[in-house]
Amino acid sequence: MSGVLYLFMSVASLVLWSKAGCAVCINSLDIGFWGKPWYLWGAVFYALMAMLAFRIKKCRLVTAIMAGGIIFHVSLIYGTYSMTNYLCHYCIGFAFMELVAIIAYQFENPKLRDHFFTWGPARSSMVVAATLFFINPVNHSIQGVQVTSGVDPYVMVASNVTLTGQLTDNRDITKSNENTTVQPDKEQVMDSDKNVTMNDDFALKVYGQDGGQITLSLKNRPVLFFAWWCPHCDDALKNIAKLPPWKRPYPVVTYLEDENDDFKIKQKLKANGLSNTPYYVYKDTPPIQGVPSLLWHSNGALQDSYDMGFKNLDETMSMFVSEPKWGYNASFEKNVAVITPGAIKYRPINNPSGVLRYLAGKNSMLAESKYLEALDSAGKKYDVDPKLLLSITGQEQSFVPKSWSKAEEMVKNPFNVYGSWQVYAPGFSVSAEIAAKTVNRLSADCPAWMNPIQWIDSPENPNCRYAEDTNWWKGVEKFYSELNNV
Repeated sequence: MSGVLYLFMSVASLVLWSKAGCAVCINSLDIGFWGKPWYLWGAVFYALMAMLAFRIKKCRLVTAIMAGGIIFHVSLIYGTYSMTNYLCHYCIGFAFMELVAIIAYQFENPKLRDHFFTWGPARSSMVVAATLFFINPVNHSIQGVQVTSGVDPYVMVASNVTLTGQLTDNRDITKSNENTTVQPDKEQVMDSDKNVTMNDDFALKVYGQDGGQITLSLKNRPVLFFAWWCPHCDDALKNIAKLPPWKRPYPVVTYLEDENDDFKIKQKLKANGLSNTPYYVYKDTPPIQGVPSLLWHSNGALQDSYDMGFKNLDETMSMFVSEPKWGYNASFEKNVAVITPGAIKYRPINNPSGVLRYLAGKNSMLAESKYLEALDSAGKKYDVDPKLLLSITGQEQSFVPKSWSKAEEMVKNPFNVYGSWQVYAPGFSVSAEIAAKTVNRLSADCPAWMNPIQWIDSPENPNCRYAEDTNWWKGVEKFYSELNNV
């Protein structure tokens, strides 16, 4: 039993070494004695213990070596935690199996000897582990980051990895053997800590879930880099799930592995309270030290929270969320009226029966007069067409079909103000007023040549935008046109 456990741990160590199975494996904490990775040290140690456990039974010396391994491993876990505020799930699992193995060893039959079936695999594991240990000194690729013995992997990220087409503010990014070189079209600032050249309008070019390229501005909203295979990222994701949606950083997944990434990412988000949360993908090596990392742009410099630890994520986030400076369906708290563009100004619903029939045809929860009255009241208060507000519910929640399992809750905030009905459901009338107020504020300074509905969702709108989907306004416009023609 003990030999089988040690053999399993030896093989698992080799697998994790090859796949960089933990966030601390992306930085210098992964390097042990003689510049060798701890995973390889573990693979060799476990293979040796498997051989001894299979061959020698109830030996005090073997027991002492097993106990020494546990003590040393626990000290490594504690040392890593003291520096990173992270408890490695893999390391804890290995330590637990070591404890089980040493207990099992004490109860094994001293007269029983394992033959080639178990002894052979143990020797094979030792040969493989020892070969990698001596011939391949920290020279494997961790998710696209080439690591060399004695060199901190993060330095390699800053100096040898080309971030072609990823760091963008209308600049050209070119390859260089020494540094990531950016050809500026305005004054730039060098962040000396991370050796990344950037300017005051730093933005991150990522990919949406549909594969389209999107540019995220880091000026007012940070990015949370995470990886689906990273156990420490769970704590970070759970922390941001506690925040109101409009205060959350952009979730950006990085260090991808295979064609099943999308499924695993969604499972990761769901497990940490972020079901149905839009996320972005960074396909190249990211400009961070490791995951999870909060990344933002401040005073011309790239700031990275990796060294801060995510226990203080809420405190860190407070630097960005004193006011909702970005859109994401947030209402604006200023009580200053804006002159709404004529095309979407308030006008009473002159054909309520036709609108109710339209909604009934969609099996909508909103096909009742009380909801139209609430829309009319909110629209009149903030000078917004009630039919436009109704159109927003069509785009956001398909007019809340009665057949949906949580329609009773959804109807309390079908506008998804403050992010989602799942986290904020004050009631239809209240959410309608917040939506009307938001539309009124966002409609300010609409160019004469632009559709006002497009303007309230435009990335060019200095007042921010209602949603992050660049096609959001098209759906709203479609429903608005239909409602105006019923």
